Amino acid sequence: MKEWYEKKYFNRMYWIFEELENLNLDHSEACLILLIQYLNETQTPISISLLKDKMKVEEEKIDSLLDVLHKKGYLDIEVDVKGFHISIDHLFQKENELHFESNIFDLFEHEFKRPLSSSEMRRISDWLGKYEQDTIVYALRDAILRNIHSFDYINRILENGVQDEEKQ
Repeated sequence: MKEWYEKKYFNRMYWIFEELENLNLDHSEACLILLIQYLNETQTPISISLLKDKMKVEEEKIDSLLDVLHKKGYLDIEVDVKGFHISIDHLFQKENELHFESNIFDLFEHEFKRPLSSSEMRRISDWLGKYEQDTIVYALRDAILRNIHSFDYINRILENGVQDEEKQ
């Protein structure tokens, strides 16, 4: 089963921007993480020279940034005969250490900035019977990032995510 951050509907860039203040990154580290994510999304082979040129810094700075991000546990670097691959999946795995609210109802009330109605609470309870809590939370966060405060929209995200998984 795919992790929540591997789901088709999950936007990694939005999440990185949403969590930026919680990730303990300086501006150069954040820029490198975003650049790596972009290159991975566009399936562009990553090289030190490409990273250096895109960020307009020296090679030593790229090496240092990669080392710092690896030590923070955000990067995984794999080397093979064709070059190297950088994964930022560990960045998303650290999320639970950042600020994951345990009560999903409180989270919805916080994000919607109002108390939930009883029908909304029932709907969340129904979702909890069909989906993992993490999946619901990330559907909520995706909707909030798009500034759409709608249970119907969140439901469509959840349903589309399940349909996409069934097709694979």
